Amino acid sequence: DSVLEFLIPLLGDDRAAARGEVEKLSLLAGTSGAVSLEQVERVVADSSSVISDEIAVSALAGNLPALSTSLDRLQSTGSDAPAALGAASRLLLNLYRAKINQWKSRDGVGQRLSASDARALALVLQNAVLQARMDSANGPLLAERSLVTLGVAARSRTR
Repeated sequence: DSVLEFLIPLLGDDRAAARGEVEKLSLLAGTSGAVSLEQVERVVADSSSVISDEIAVSALAGNLPALSTSLDRLQSTGSDAPAALGAASRLLLNLYRAKINQWKSRDGVGQRLSASDARALALVLQNAVLQARMDSANGPLLAERSLVTLGVAARSRTR
């Protein structure tokens, strides 16, 4: 019973993703038909973290329609917009690390950014995350505004 209570909030509204997570668990259960809480914690992806990653990629790519759709999905799941902002900040820091190490980007996200631009944007986003967390009443709105601003800036950079 506690396994089911733990699992339901992780699945979110995306039926295809939920079906995939349940399939993974059914394979894990095998013939016993039982899954432990620890197995669920290890195996099931938190849907809000998946959406947060989608938001970060959409914002950095300047894909405003995808960003808007992902922000709507995040809001409908009751998830944390400042966490999505944190995901964007981590993505930028990873991009910065890749640029200074001269690693090739596979997905093309942030190709037009220099290492110093990626670092500067990551620092701005880290400040925005701090602001959103300090002002809990307006945190989600501040986080969404910062993500849309990043998306608009990235979009104008790709033109």
